[in-house]
Amino acid sequence: MKNIRNFSHCELLLFQLLYDTMGHTILLNGKISPLGQRLSELFLEDGTNVIRADEGEPGENPPGEEAEEQLTIIPWTRHSSVSVHNVLVEAINKLDTIDEVVFVFSALMQNKPLHELGLATIDSYIDNYVKGGLYFLREVLGYFQKQKQGQLSIVLHTAGLEVLPPIDAVGIGGIKTFTDSIFTLYQNEPIMINGFTSDTTTPEDFAYFIRNTLTEKARGTHGKWYRHSDRSVWNALGFAHKGK
Repeated sequence: MKNIRNFSHCELLLFQLLYDTMGHTILLNGKISPLGQRLSELFLEDGTNVIRADEGEPGENPPGEEAEEQLTIIPWTRHSSVSVHNVLVEAINKLDTIDEVVFVFSALMQNKPLHELGLATIDSYIDNYVKGGLYFLREVLGYFQKQKQGQLSIVLHTAGLEVLPPIDAVGIGGIKTFTDSIFTLYQNEPIMINGFTSDTTTPEDFAYFIRNTLTEKARGTHGKWYRHSDRSVWNALGFAHKGK
């Protein structure tokens, strides 16, 4: 066994990370989005207990064998307030507590002019995407308020688009403004809330940025937007990627 003085700086950082996440439980939504799926994998690699709320039927998205002990998958129906409530109840029953929630809003890329969208498409988007997200966050904030502690990260992923399709602009823009609002409304509450945005087209890069930012500085802070910029230009010039 090595003496602690003989460990490299990287090894010591890894041990500290594993120690900090031991017994830590994160609830996040995935695997329907590549970003949510990758975040789930990164948190598992850190030794964190992960509860993943997947849209679908039980058994549709089974965990890999290597992650079964740390990963709990709970199916949910996004537009159902009862289903969202049951996700938290089942998560708490299985792991006793939820320390942190990472909720991902990804643009759905309904890339049509507004006048070409059917009324059923608009209704479905509002019910599933906007209302479903608010249902989920309502339950999470209520739970953290009762626990008198909790860390919430709201992630907006627009896949690098400078101009969103009209219906995505409504959803992403509304959640952005909503997040700004709860930064203020919960500033004196025992809940830490932050936001993450990115202009990268690569979910992999954004996932590393979120995980690393949470590990290094975001946990324990409140009311900040952390923005990840696409490094493709720097990579093209030969600079190393610093997010990994």
